[in-house]
Amino acid sequence: MKKKWFLVLLCIMLLPISPVHAYDVPSAVRVGLKYASTAVEEIEILSEQGFSVGYYDDRQFISLGMIGAQSVTVLKLSGDVSLSNAFGSYDEARASSETGFVLYKDGQYYIIDYVEREGWARYTLPATTVGLKANGNLAYASDSVPLGLINQSGGFLTIGGKVYRGGAEIRRQSDSDMTVINVVPLNEYLYGVVPGEMPAYFEMEALKVQAICARNYTLINLDKYGQYGFDVTDNTSSQMYIGVSGENERTNAAVDETASKVLLYEGALAQTYYSSMSGGTTENVKNVWGSEIPYLCGVDDPYENADSIQGGTWVVELTPQQIKEDLASWGIDVGDILTVRVTEYSDAGGVVKLLVTGTNGEHTFEREATRNIFGFRSQKYTIDGAPSTTPDEPQQQEVEPTDRYPNSLVAKQAKSFLTLRELFLKPSLIGKEVVITETKPPQTIEGGPNENGVFVFRGRGYGHGLGMSQWGAQGMAQAGFSYADILTHYFPGTYLQE
Repeated sequence: MKKKWFLVLLCIMLLPISPVHAYDVPSAVRVGLKYASTAVEEIEILSEQGFSVGYYDDRQFISLGMIGAQSVTVLKLSGDVSLSNAFGSYDEARASSETGFVLYKDGQYYIIDYVEREGWARYTLPATTVGLKANGNLAYASDSVPLGLINQSGGFLTIGGKVYRGGAEIRRQSDSDMTVINVVPLNEYLYGVVPGEMPAYFEMEALKVQAICARNYTLINLDKYGQYGFDVTDNTSSQMYIGVSGENERTNAAVDETASKVLLYEGALAQTYYSSMSGGTTENVKNVWGSEIPYLCGVDDPYENADSIQGGTWVVELTPQQIKEDLASWGIDVGDILTVRVTEYSDAGGVVKLLVTGTNGEHTFEREATRNIFGFRSQKYTIDGAPSTTPDEPQQQEVEPTDRYPNSLVAKQAKSFLTLRELFLKPSLIGKEVVITETKPPQTIEGGPNENGVFVFRGRGYGHGLGMSQWGAQGMAQAGFSYADILTHYFPGTYLQE
């Protein structure tokens, strides 16, 4: 206990005087929905009130004209077309011809057609051109700026079957498929993030903590995916963003009630990392990513109680062959696996160094790799293997009823799980107390597989364990702590500012 309190004291800094903030608050967040390997050749977008078509000047929508259809299909365009003279506006160009469709190019408007027109120039569409089809016919194209769409009455858009606030931007790079981006005001983006990251039934103070952590994360990561034209993804590569369909009144209220609030450290935005469960003590960032961040130093998490949370504790069983295959997937070959041993733990109980020894050598995994190599839920685990010597004589083993391992089905990528049925019981014995007498083969390698030929990993927590524990925040909120109290507990030395 003294060690844990010492850890907390090391983390606590004198609070600095709050300076005028120097961070950027964008008018909108650009969220990548389809890009790179998920980029599309075409996509359907719906709006019950029709569309305003135009482009985004950074994050500000510039309207060029209206399309009354409730459904449009955005698609790639290419090839040679006939090109009219230039017009000064979208409406003027549209009124000039009953056939063909409007092209916006370098600030001017044209009518183009794939059919040759007498007196019109021939023009080759650039490989970046995006077109829009309404009521089955091409209606608009843009070859100089990405295509932008919003609901003309300010309502929602349905993009690829999911409902979103804000607008859509569709862009191409060279001859690629199309990148689809949702451009949405910051707080409206957070409406779709908070319920995607934390259950909406959590206490309101915990939801407020999540809202502020998500806001900080977003502001810090603006333009992270600039090569694709957006800030953040809609998945766990950034934060889960589930759009309008996932919104909840409680999580929306948590966002609104903390609107514009951010967490700072010495005048700069704090890195407000969070994970599901810490397993009792949050981790120091140097033991996970090797970096030094003063307020990510590890604190006690007494209100989490992982033992009472489904999946809070976990057990995974791996054979030497499965471990060998996992190492091979990382390009590591130590031969047949002999031992797997933890050689260094952090003060929080996380595995910092894991030594795997085989017939052809050994390899040490450090920090987060000690978790990732096997796809474990956390770094906080111990290993049941063979003792230095196991006597070659009959051993008795008591078996408990089938709820002995209630949380065994956890580690997502593990090859097998420790279950009572598999290890001890025949189907006819389920639920009964059983004593099995067996002869164990001698084991002479310390840290090798156990008498069943497997390594048993017993762990706590879920996630990297840095910063805020979501279940710990829930426990603190239930105990009466405010969202400000919770934030300064998990991020010592930080302070809130609007």
